[in-house]
Amino acid sequence: VDLLQLDCQGCEVDALQGADALIEEGRVETIVVEYSPAHLSSAGHRPEALLEMLHARGFRISTLLLGTQILPESFRAFVREHEGVAINLLARREDPGAPAAKRGGG
Repeated sequence: VDLLQLDCQGCEVDALQGADALIEEGRVETIVVEYSPAHLSSAGHRPEALLEMLHARGFRISTLLLGTQILPESFRAFVREHEGVAINLLARREDPGAPAAKRGGG
């Protein structure tokens, strides 16, 4: 899968869990996802959960429009800065083609 695009109105964590086998096998190289802290919260997820899940599965996360990388140590600050807005994120596999190694989180 070259590109997985998700816009699930807060259910992106659930959608990623549903695609976990593909992701863990290294078969998903790039994910574009709408990120909305408010939608994630209303669906019962911590806003950081989506970021943590992508990172734990070996993806580098950046904003789609500006390409600004979002590092794990700045996840909480990123959530605070984007409360009340939706932003598209780009997640690219750090080691393309390699099976994902869960690194905690998610």
